[in-house]
Amino acid sequence: MTVYSSKGYAGTIDYLFKDSQTHPWTLVDFKTGKLHAEHQLQLGAYANALIDSEKIVPERCWLVKLVEFGSFEPEKNVLEVNWKIHAPIFDSLLEVYKW
Repeated sequence: MTVYSSKGYAGTIDYLFKDSQTHPWTLVDFKTGKLHAEHQLQLGAYANALIDSEKIVPERCWLVKLVEFGSFEPEKNVLEVNWKIHAPIFDSLLEVYKW
């Protein structure tokens, strides 16, 4: 799903699901390599764009490292991201970039 921000950027969300019993919306970004800290900024940007374009506010955001079948360890391969912290940082960096 491609989402568009009113700030002039777009991104493609890998997976978005709704679990009405526990958390309304969860945004997921899959990675094939190592999970890096800057990926959290990307999820913050995706969350803002999702709100702008679809009016959906995610409750949770996850970075998920794809691994070989049978070797998945949630504590090593899933990082829950607080997009409310990382979205403003992304916005500030975007402003510096535009400057």
